[in-house]
Amino acid sequence: MWGEGVQRSLRCAASRQDGTPPDPRVGEAVELVRSARQDGGTWIQEQRFPGCAWFEADVPPGQPSPWLTVYVTRAPA
Repeated sequence: MWGEGVQRSLRCAASRQDGTPPDPRVGEAVELVRSARQDGGTWIQEQRFPGCAWFEADVPPGQPSPWLTVYVTRAPA
């Protein structure tokens, strides 16, 4: 899933564990993620990726997603 790759890349580039400063090029992307946060502290499921799913593990598009919210809150603050 490409969205997972983007969020993982943001975490790696913006919050380094070795003490080096965050990469300033990710600032705009981090702000974009922050701006999608809803008043209740959740993120909305915007779309589903096409293809066969064995079971539904998340909410329909347009609803606050607990899984997305947990994953995004692990991204840099």
